[in-house]
Amino acid sequence: MDKKKPRVCIIGAGPAGMAALYQIKLNAADQINVECYEKQETSEGLWNYTWRTGTDEYGEHVHSSMYTNLWLAGPKEGTEYMDYSYKDHFIKLLPSYVPREIALQYGNGRFTKGQCGDMKSLVHCRHVVTSVEYDNDADHFTVWVRDLPGNKDNKEIFSHVVVASGAFYVPNSPSFEGICSFPGRIIHSHDFREAKEFADQTVLIVGSSFSASEIAVQLIRFGAKHVIVTYRQHPVNFKGTRSIEERPIVTKDRQQHHPFKRRNQRRCGRR
Repeated sequence: MDKKKPRVCIIGAGPAGMAALYQIKLNAADQINVECYEKQETSEGLWNYTWRTGTDEYGEHVHSSMYTNLWLAGPKEGTEYMDYSYKDHFIKLLPSYVPREIALQYGNGRFTKGQCGDMKSLVHCRHVVTSVEYDNDADHFTVWVRDLPGNKDNKEIFSHVVVASGAFYVPNSPSFEGICSFPGRIIHSHDFREAKEFADQTVLIVGSSFSASEIAVQLIRFGAKHVIVTYRQHPVNFKGTRSIEERPIVTKDRQQHHPFKRRNQRRCGRR
């Protein structure tokens, strides 16, 4: 490896990975060699929607937690790039809160029409990094990359590694006493895709953070009969929504007295 010209590996082509790639190309294109690896079929990471849950066709964990009718939980202005605004992309003003499709289009716009031009060709999609090892004596990283469609592993040497693979794409499901005897369906919010699926059902949501609150409102909006949100510290206070009830966090699942024992009812988990 040429010591005079660093070679950088970027793991992940989501918003963080693409931002790192953008800055390298914008400020040091002639001084740094860079390779970006993304296990999905396209960039933009968590903003990509897929109907798949669990694992994909290659046996990899499905990265996306996107669901059909997701909207930004915070104003878009808080995540705008200074050099490429929503107005720059859509050529008009938009509301502060936008659906996932708009956020995805905006992110793709910056990395195809921004100052660096089309950066999609710089990303190795369907390539997953399986191992990174640092050699202290040689002062470099050995990175093993698996070409998923080609079903082969390649070894690459880099001077620097940027880890931008995301922190929450593998669900962390809580365990409660008696949960294995619950007769209904149990899913994690990571695998939630469509609120209409829960129409006329009673849903228990474990947790009360951003995803839990958003999913609770989505469920009622698309026909759920009743939603119970359980909180660990403080209730959310869903004002004006009588169909959403709040209770302290679940501690155990007592089947003999369980209010959700009918098999056609549902339950969503939250990390």
